[in-house]
Amino acid sequence: MNNFKLPKDKSEIIDGLVEKVKRDYQEDIDAVICYGSYVTQTYNELSDLDFFFIPKTKKANEMSLQFIINEIGYDFWPITWERLEGFIKLKEDFVSLIGKGELVYYRNDDVLSKFYDMKMRSQKLLDADLKTAIRKHLYKSKALYFDMYQENSDYVSEILDHLITAVAYINKQYIIKSPSHLKEEIKYYEVLPVDFEERIEKIISHSYMVISTEIEKLILDVEKLSKKQFDKHHIVELNGFYEELKSTYNKVYHGCEEKDLMKVYFALSQVCKATKDVLKENYNAYPFPDLTKEVRSKRFDSIKNMTKIHEETFCFILKEHNEIVNTFSSNDQFIAYLRDL
Repeated sequence: MNNFKLPKDKSEIIDGLVEKVKRDYQEDIDAVICYGSYVTQTYNELSDLDFFFIPKTKKANEMSLQFIINEIGYDFWPITWERLEGFIKLKEDFVSLIGKGELVYYRNDDVLSKFYDMKMRSQKLLDADLKTAIRKHLYKSKALYFDMYQENSDYVSEILDHLITAVAYINKQYIIKSPSHLKEEIKYYEVLPVDFEERIEKIISHSYMVISTEIEKLILDVEKLSKKQFDKHHIVELNGFYEELKSTYNKVYHGCEEKDLMKVYFALSQVCKATKDVLKENYNAYPFPDLTKEVRSKRFDSIKNMTKIHEETFCFILKEHNEIVNTFSSNDQFIAYLRDL
């Protein structure tokens, strides 16, 4: 049922809980999941066993237990499906409970399928959710930094927690253990602030009153890294973009036929701005002609040809990104398309 091995004493605890669920809560609890150090095989003799259950009914909450065995505390707690969905959207920083969680009991195959669908989605976090979560952690780190000196209180650990979590999300990863295991967490990250680990060690080795500038610089560096990482290769949604832009390309062609410089100039400006906005820094990675320079030549045949090259280049990018352009050669073809929708 699971892919990890437990020591005998921990296995007995799980078995006891699962037997209790099967006996008294079979229709009330959908699943029991283990996570944490025993799943990642990083436990020690004082490690607790981390687990939770997914309730199906309100009665399931009666199964919530906190207990101590041989001086080690345990918490068997409920997490709803809805809250788990929130983890995947990074509304809370517990996505590792799904990504690294292991089912030790599930009520039926539908539950099994539902949980593993979540598990798959936890491995492919959405850019929009990552960016929102990064902004949240950066905002909180800045707010705490401000409050720290207004209130004369030490919030360094909370600030660093937020920054380390933000760096994980910048790398499209999530914290598996905790920020306190920094070396393990960042081992496979592709992008990091310069001397990230050393700077954190320096910050925690000094009083926050002495090291204030270092904390501020680290916050700003994480923020810069976030913008660089998400803006550099990010292309705004392309679906439907070309269909709207096509009429602007046509205005350029018509203006060239009429030799209307003002019409051509403003249509070309709109084409250039729109494509640069959607492609961002990627615009310069493709051989787009310099239409702004071309329009000043007033050679309308040349302007028209260069604009066609610009349009063809953009169409190449659409193909590269597997974008389908809705184009039809006749009204009849379009109407037939509508019938098949």
